[in-house]
Amino acid sequence: GLCHAYWAPNIWVFYNLLDMVLAKALCALGQGQFVKAGVSLTTGLVGSGAGTQVLPTVPPVATVILTLVLMSPALWVVWSTPQPRQVLVSATVYCALASFLVGFHVHEKAILLATIPMTLMVTDSYTGTRIYLALSLTAHFSLFPLLFQPQGDNTE
Repeated sequence: GLCHAYWAPNIWVFYNLLDMVLAKALCALGQGQFVKAGVSLTTGLVGSGAGTQVLPTVPPVATVILTLVLMSPALWVVWSTPQPRQVLVSATVYCALASFLVGFHVHEKAILLATIPMTLMVTDSYTGTRIYLALSLTAHFSLFPLLFQPQGDNTE
C-alpha cells in the first residue's frame, strides 16, 4: 500500500489521517454509504486491500511523478553548476528528502538516506547544523518502532 505497516513521517500520513477523519465524520453524519468497507491503510502484503476509505487511492505512478517534480530544482542546480561538487551533497540530501516525503510505501529507515549525507553539511554553517538537528530528531523518532522489543523470555 501507500504506507508501510509502521508509518514513516511523510506526506501520506497526513493524507491517510484526513481520509480517516472524513470516514469517521461521514459515518457520524449518517453518510456511511460513501465509506469503503474492508480497507486497510497499511499492509505488508501487496494488493491485499490497502487503500483509502473516502479519498481517492494514490497510485504508485503519481508518487513517482511527485518525486521527480520535487527533485527537479536540485537536479537543475547540479546540471547547471560549473563545479557541481560544491552543491552535490546538498542536492543529494534534498533528493533523498523528496523521495522520502512523497515516495510510495516508504519505510522508516529511508530517512537515513538523507540523514547520513547531511552529516557532511553540519560543519559548513550554523543553518546546516540546525537543519541537521531537526532532521536527526525526526529520523530517530521514526526509527523507534524498528528497535528490538522482546516478547518475553524463556523463563515465563
